[in-house]
Amino acid sequence: MSNVSNDLAIDHGCNYVACIAVATASAEMFKKRGFKTLFHIPNDQIYVNGELKFKDLWDKNKGWSANLKKLC
Repeated sequence: MSNVSNDLAIDHGCNYVACIAVATASAEMFKKRGFKTLFHIPNDQIYVNGELKFKDLWDKNKGWSANLKKLC
């Protein structure tokens, strides 16, 4: 599906694709596919209405990352 997404972006004149990785497996997949992390937000800094949103996740993910890949 990622290849189809990249092809579609190229067909529409895009030079980059971006993604947000919220799980350990997806972060590793994007890294292997050549994405570079723009920034990372640790889970212990994500609060909603003053309450810590994510803790003790089953996949041991430590945070969210925004990633970018150059297509052409």
